[in-house]
Amino acid sequence: MSALELCSEIFSRLREYNADEKNAFRLMTSDDIYRKHMADLVKSSDQLDQYLEALADAHYMFRLKIVEPDEQRKVPGIYAYLAAELPLIGKLRLWADGFLEGLYEQQFYRRKQAMPILRELIPESRRFNNTELGRGLNVASMLLQYEKLIVEAFGEFTDGWKWRTLKSGLLSAALASDEEIEAFEALGPDPQKRFLDRNASPAAGVAAGDSGPGENTGEFARDAVSDAGLQSASNLPPVLQAAAAHSPGAANAESGDPRRRAVDLAELNELQAMDLSGNWGRSVQKYGVEFLIRIHLRKYDFELLRSLIRGGRISRENDLRYLRDSLRKMQGRLDVDPPLKRFVKEMAELRRLAQVRLNRIYEVKRRLQPDQVYASIEP
Repeated sequence: MSALELCSEIFSRLREYNADEKNAFRLMTSDDIYRKHMADLVKSSDQLDQYLEALADAHYMFRLKIVEPDEQRKVPGIYAYLAAELPLIGKLRLWADGFLEGLYEQQFYRRKQAMPILRELIPESRRFNNTELGRGLNVASMLLQYEKLIVEAFGEFTDGWKWRTLKSGLLSAALASDEEIEAFEALGPDPQKRFLDRNASPAAGVAAGDSGPGENTGEFARDAVSDAGLQSASNLPPVLQAAAAHSPGAANAESGDPRRRAVDLAELNELQAMDLSGNWGRSVQKYGVEFLIRIHLRKYDFELLRSLIRGGRISRENDLRYLRDSLRKMQGRLDVDPPLKRFVKEMAELRRLAQVRLNRIYEVKRRLQPDQVYASIEP
């Protein structure tokens, strides 16, 4: 089974589990996802983590921390996983609210709706860490945030964006080769549809007059990747339809502009556009991005740096490369800097995210300058 087929199967099982109302807890968790659900697909939980990381970075799924690690009590951190699809998250919110309300009533012997419970208990959520009520709090609050994120960052949840980012992530993690990806795409004109529907026939969607596998398949597949998010926009809620209509991809689809270079330049500029609003923008103007990155790395603010990348605050190629290379040096100093050993996973996640963003930039630059070799792409 290829890496893309594995990712497709993992995602399908995850989505089906989220949607199954028979499950008391509707999210697979890191403490049993391998043993109970995926052991027949991969050889180890570490290997599974690599595929889950690729799916999360590509926004096919979300990973939320439901138990904070506690070294003193020897409590490991626990994550939960859910498919990043707006209709499904809407249904899960109803389940999560009911789940939280039931746990609250069991513990405090009084009934209260989910939102008042969140306002009451979130400020002291650490008190409930590693309890059922704590898990319910984290899930209910994070589902609210994820629903908002999909609406506000619509461009990063289109089929085209997710597909490109997944391919880039699998390549950078050495989980797939260019040949494997090309073979998957060559099986039919809509590889994303086959990825999302594991039961879809490779030939599904090939109508009379459409290009099937053959000499034009690669070009057809690339076009499908670029436009797939827009083609499916009519099935989205009105607020997301409006976002799709104003996205750069929508403008290209309507204009039919054949000047590929101009489109690529616009995409490259968009990828590297920085959000300089608020205190962050003022700090950047005063100190520069590299200085701020160094400060946050010294304070082990890895989660904050991830948020800065995801929010478009750190987006330029030079800054991302500086962050990635700094993390590589830190990962090589674990023996001489003992506190770093507590952040091995956080550093790996941040470095992988920076590399995914870099790979997207390199992908566009390769189209603009096909004769250049971008050796900074990591295997």
